[in-house]
Amino acid sequence: MKLLNPGKAFLCTLSILASFLFFSCGDDESCSDGIQNQFETGIDCDIAGIICPFCDTSLIVDPIDTTVVDTMEVDTTVTNPNACLNGGIICADIEGGPWEALTAEDQNIGLFEIEMIAISGNAEMTLRYTGDKVPGTTALDASTTAEMIYKGGSFNYSSSNSNGSGQLVITEFDTVNKTLTGTFNFVGYDVTGVNSRTITNGRFNDLPYVD
Repeated sequence: MKLLNPGKAFLCTLSILASFLFFSCGDDESCSDGIQNQFETGIDCDIAGIICPFCDTSLIVDPIDTTVVDTMEVDTTVTNPNACLNGGIICADIEGGPWEALTAEDQNIGLFEIEMIAISGNAEMTLRYTGDKVPGTTALDASTTAEMIYKGGSFNYSSSNSNGSGQLVITEFDTVNKTLTGTFNFVGYDVTGVNSRTITNGRFNDLPYVD
């Protein structure tokens, strides 16, 4: 059997001792301090059994991730789908072109419960309604008392004239604040029943009326 050189044997012994001191003689670190330290793979144990006794792997439980994840704030603002682009009180597309009025006035002339006229530029829109002050849908044609009129220049195009048609939807009738909200669309004809204008995407918001 080959014997180690005394010098080499001393160095090996010193190396083993240094390793032992490195793993076992830290600041009060031991295999019974109740803390996972000194390169332990568990609390006071080692899966490989090199530093401390073997760990019972059946007792190892994955740690719970307590990381706080930032969440995106949700905008709960309710957008009015009937709102006019520029904050107007009534608006519509006339032959595909946008029209909008910032104010409207109830004529209160007695022929209709509500006769609202809104003017913007050289065009005006008239809403005439007689009926219960409750939400509902009303046809716009010659057979009903409800009427929508578009006036462009000096020509009137009414839903009640021959061949006229359309629909008025009142979604809210506020009898306390005396306002109404809703939508409309119609094809209005002049008195000849030949010339027409198509009004689409019409809507009004909190339109004031007078009893």
